Amino acid sequence: MDGLKPESLVVLTAQAPRSLTLDVTARRLYWMSDFKKSIETVRVDGSGRYSFLEFFKRRPAQSLAVFDRWFYWTDQKGLWRSPQDQPNQKNFIQRTTLPVLEAYHEQQQPKAPSACVKSGCQLCMLTLDLPAGFTCTCPDDKLLMADGSCEYPRFAYATSTTLNLFELKGKELIKTKLLTTDDVMESFDIDWRGDWVYWANSTGHVMRWNLNTGQTETVPTLRPACVVAVDQKMRNLYWLSCDEVCVGVTNMDQGYPRRLYQSGSEVRDVYLDWQRGRLYLLEAGWILSMRLPGGNPRKVLRVEGHIAGRIVLDLQSNTLLWNTEGDDLNIMSLLKSQTHLAGREWNVPGSIMAAHSPLLVSLFNDVITVWDRRDRRRVHDVPVGPGVVRVIVALGVKEVPPAQPVCTSPSVRCRGSTLCISQTQLCDTLRDCPDGFDEESCITKCPNRGEFRCKDRRKCIERSLVCDGRAHCHDGSDEIGCPTIAAPTSQTAPLKCRMGSRQCKDGRECVLHSHVCDGEEDCKDGSDEQDCGDILPAQPVCTSPSVRCRGSTLCISQTQLCDTLRDCPDGFDEESCITKCPNRGEFRCKDRRKCIERSLVCDGRAHCHDGSDEIGCPTIAAPTSQTAPLKCRMGSRLCKDGRECVLHSHVCDGEVDCKDGSDEQDCELLCKAGQFQCAHGKKCIDQQQMCDGKAQCQDRSDEMDCFKPTKSCRHRCDNNSRCIPETFLCDGERDCSDGSDEEGCDSNKALPPVLPTLAQTCTSPSVRCRGSTLCISQTQLCDTLKDCPDGFDEESCITKCPNRGEFRCNDRRKCIERSLVCDGRAHCHDGSDEIGCPTIAAPTSQTAPLKCRMGSRQCKDGRECVLHSHVCDGEEDCKDGSDEQDCGESPVPLTTAYLAPTTTVPDILPAQPVCTSPSVRCRAQLCASPKLSCVTH
Repeated sequence: MDGLKPESLVVLTAQAPRSLTLDVTARRLYWMSDFKKSIETVRVDGSGRYSFLEFFKRRPAQSLAVFDRWFYWTDQKGLWRSPQDQPNQKNFIQRTTLPVLEAYHEQQQPKAPSACVKSGCQLCMLTLDLPAGFTCTCPDDKLLMADGSCEYPRFAYATSTTLNLFELKGKELIKTKLLTTDDVMESFDIDWRGDWVYWANSTGHVMRWNLNTGQTETVPTLRPACVVAVDQKMRNLYWLSCDEVCVGVTNMDQGYPRRLYQSGSEVRDVYLDWQRGRLYLLEAGWILSMRLPGGNPRKVLRVEGHIAGRIVLDLQSNTLLWNTEGDDLNIMSLLKSQTHLAGREWNVPGSIMAAHSPLLVSLFNDVITVWDRRDRRRVHDVPVGPGVVRVIVALGVKEVPPAQPVCTSPSVRCRGSTLCISQTQLCDTLRDCPDGFDEESCITKCPNRGEFRCKDRRKCIERSLVCDGRAHCHDGSDEIGCPTIAAPTSQTAPLKCRMGSRQCKDGRECVLHSHVCDGEEDCKDGSDEQDCGDILPAQPVCTSPSVRCRGSTLCISQTQLCDTLRDCPDGFDEESCITKCPNRGEFRCKDRRKCIERSLVCDGRAHCHDGSDEIGCPTIAAPTSQTAPLKCRMGSRLCKDGRECVLHSHVCDGEVDCKDGSDEQDCELLCKAGQFQCAHGKKCIDQQQMCDGKAQCQDRSDEMDCFKPTKSCRHRCDNNSRCIPETFLCDGERDCSDGSDEEGCDSNKALPPVLPTLAQTCTSPSVRCRGSTLCISQTQLCDTLKDCPDGFDEESCITKCPNRGEFRCNDRRKCIERSLVCDGRAHCHDGSDEIGCPTIAAPTSQTAPLKCRMGSRQCKDGRECVLHSHVCDGEEDCKDGSDEQDCGESPVPLTTAYLAPTTTVPDILPAQPVCTSPSVRCRAQLCASPKLSCVTH
């Protein structure tokens, strides 16, 4: 019924057929033949052709209907009928004029419910090609949205200084001016959820302007950017540098830019498919594809011929479109990786600017033309004037409603489909999901000998973990078939449970300890969920309302759950987040982890994990007197002003819940001598537990700023950004910028004024984890171990150099040409290309002084050479330690990102700059973040 896959059932020549009708019960088609004066029939599959010859001898019939083995027809006299097995027994029913005849009965209706009943479509058509059983469509003058609704087409276009919008309501054209700016726009896009307009100006700066408030902001990028595109789902901004070699993304929630791809040639344009999570690049005549988080791009298809204008991405049909010389329209399917011409008889003049199936937008001679690709019809011409830089589809973003039906656990829903499959259908070698999702990431053989492969073939575990009382497989197959131990001598003896399990109260079955007091009844008598208040919490304990990350000692706040930021190392805090409740009228908890019935809200008992169903509920006051004190329900206490109540779990939790702040007053606890008070909360621990490598405080404050003096690092200064040896203390020279190394010394020397320093966390050569205060060693980068919470230390690691003969740096973060190794200048970040290089000595005499190559200097003992980059870096490279002597004063560390032309840097000119980690020193003596650079060396 969607008009696809037409089939020929029967070939009719000179019959003059008309009045086609269907007998649903018999699954047969019938029609009349004026030429043969007969009734013709065929089965709906094209078989069983039969003719009732000379049926209409006297008068020609006008209309035909078939029902319950009877023929009904009308002619000039009236309505007739006859049985199909005795066509000659014609009976006249009544005199009437019925030009159109149809049998209406419940037997003529299909028995199964229609898939279109709950489709939400404006126009719904049944189909056999989709698992849902239906497809949505729209009238010819509207476009289909993701949620099945229909909207009039809208497009936004920008000139160098203005941003405009036009909408086509049938034959009516409505134009609106959105923005006027003094900037020269090179590219633009719109965040329809946040109402932000982004554009790149002629200087390579990216700006954004709010459609509601008129607020203007500068967006940080690593390099000057000339092309921008908005991810409408995650609201990140993707950009292409003006030199066409760097593709990056800026997280707009954190304002953090990073590089995704460094080109070896030129990237002409980028195309963002945020719906399917892909980014396409046009590089050196090839269309490349990569994932939005980054990674190595792969070649999709080569673009042949000269491109006239731009290439545009049609998100609706997942195709790329462009014009070549001669105005030939090319269409490339990204699903099939094939290109075809739209037809040589249809030439679209000018450049293709935008597309949303079935519409196409072109620009020619300062006129925007909207085309209908179905019939190649010119829909509307819009005069726009000179200087149009870009056109985009301006339909906004609509969420796809949750698929119906919702799959009930343990069933699994196929990706991008409403089809539910059983767990047993995963990795069973049969493709049950339309896209083969159920057969992805399946393990054929465990990599290590002796391991246990889970039945769903999605994981391997150690053999010792099988039948240990805890499910390590997703399907629990490692705990299936583990026998309970019962006394063999008597049937009445009590049941004995294996290790890791306990007996239900009725003594008839066992339940895993991990399933006791988990909120679900596993025992038939429900005893596994009784007396749960006495169960001791697992160690370590996070103080409510904090939550412990899975498999970790890290505690996070409730507000960090489902906030789109990955705070736990394994991303546990962003799992199972609910976007929309499945049933209408339900209440979604603020932590987006649960939906409850509306009747449970404000019933005096918290059903949400974060207690949000009991927040903002009206308190119960005595009805007889307005001056009577407020009474709080069980589990709450009164704020000092007497006007509201607060949950006991929210008292002294570090967040103000009472308007007068009384829930956070009188919370300070004076710890005893020899104890340490945690920064968040009111917990005291023994001072001996500080800096022991294990966090006892839920906020890990007992493991922060831990410092163990060594011979070469005795005193930390400059906001913990530098460490100096003991010989530098009280030597009459200021080695720390803050002068702390000369404080409390018996010296009358006048010291120079203290220079201000920028706060840094990690001491070089340590590296700071992204978005964290955690410092790690350079040796922990790319060591296959996840040391940073977000895995930053294992990003962008190189397994194998792309070109043969190249040298891979020891930190696996860069490849350089072999000719650059041991050339006296470090090209690797860790300097590994200059390690193990022989020094050059005069061959004529063994007593002649050692000569060092360019980029190195001699140690004081004259026996070895050291790189200039290793002098005064905090680590002794000379055996006599002379490379760390007379190091002088370190400069102010500086971290720069390409923000705005007004960004200034301190006027400090050190002789030999030492950059504070995580900054990296460039060859031009500039300090910059290692993640904020796309400069090739």
